[in-house]
Amino acid sequence: MIALVVAVVGALGALLTALLAHRAAARSKQAELELAEAQRRAELERGSARESLEVRRAWNALLNQSVRRYHDALSGCLTARGGAAEAAARRQELDDARRSHRDTYAAAQMVISDAVLVPAAELIGRLNRVYSLLTPADGEPPSGEQRSAAETELAGCSDELYALRQLMRADLGITALPPHRPQRPRTRFSTGGGGSSAGQ
Repeated sequence: MIALVVAVVGALGALLTALLAHRAAARSKQAELELAEAQRRAELERGSARESLEVRRAWNALLNQSVRRYHDALSGCLTARGGAAEAAARRQELDDARRSHRDTYAAAQMVISDAVLVPAAELIGRLNRVYSLLTPADGEPPSGEQRSAAETELAGCSDELYALRQLMRADLGITALPPHRPQRPRTRFSTGGGGSSAGQ
């Protein structure tokens, strides 16, 4: 009888040990699967983030080029002094640049971040105002007052162009510099008993 009890207990112990080992192995396998799944999701997220960054980088670059081309075309149209032929050529360059910019900006709006989109929209609004001043609706050349206003407005866009580029770089994580243009250092030269200073 005792031998039978011992045998039964031994058998139950072996079964319990096997069951516990199986459960431990199952938990270990489940943990491995969960870890692998977490790693897979993390890799997918990193891949998605890298892809998103590359898309933003491409469209930031395209928009930067487009805005600068539009700005330069406005400047060229404003400073044309070679008569009707040059004025017509400059106007054609301006219209081409504006048309190309409009297409680029429309597509970029679906991709670029708000940190870039808001200042870009403000700058583009100023450039469009310059365009309106240089291209009166009546088809006549701009008046002296309109040209003066356009020149003043365009001059104010220079710092905004710089700031937009810096904001694009910050958006891509490649600069920590402030968006405003740094002031150039002033250099003092002394000669004899007096001195003069120059700073550009």
